Amino acid sequence: MILRQLTARVTKHGQDPYGRFTWHEILLDGTRNLIVVTAYRVSQRRIKGSGPTTSIMQQWRKLRATGIDNPNPKQQMLDDLSSFSTPHLQAGNEVILLMDANDAIDSRPMDEFLNSLNMWDLMADFLPSKPPSTYQRGSKKIDHIVGTQGILFATRRAYILPFGPDSPKSDHAICGIDVSLDLLC
Repeated sequence: MILRQLTARVTKHGQDPYGRFTWHEILLDGTRNLIVVTAYRVSQRRIKGSGPTTSIMQQWRKLRATGIDNPNPKQQMLDDLSSFSTPHLQAGNEVILLMDANDAIDSRPMDEFLNSLNMWDLMADFLPSKPPSTYQRGSKKIDHIVGTQGILFATRRAYILPFGPDSPKSDHAICGIDVSLDLLC
């Protein structure tokens, strides 16, 4: 998306200091921006039993180095994404978040996170009531595309490509949405 018709509209981009998410700011209409965030949230709820080179241990060490005595990387990710998103939302911008959440959308942490930011599951209206698993060895949809109300109203289609011999080689399914840029702009 950003490499084609929107390339000239990208005004800023960056990543968080722990490598958990990246973002692009795209000019919509001269006054509002679209903030596109891609994020990874660790799967483990605690560090006990995690190897020294796992993502959770890397994040745990980095968070400890910032002065957090007993970090919880899985929850800290949501807290930091909330802190990042809030100023953009207060400025009237649209935010879309594509996340390997390693949790179902209706889990308590995800539900509280989405409610605190007034964001919606952009895929829900287009998928079956029990959506397919997005992790090959799992039974739940743990990869999500969520966003603000403007994105929700501009979403025209959502899909999860099934696993199979013709799908990309990954342990996660490909999730996507189609958004009307005319409605957003």
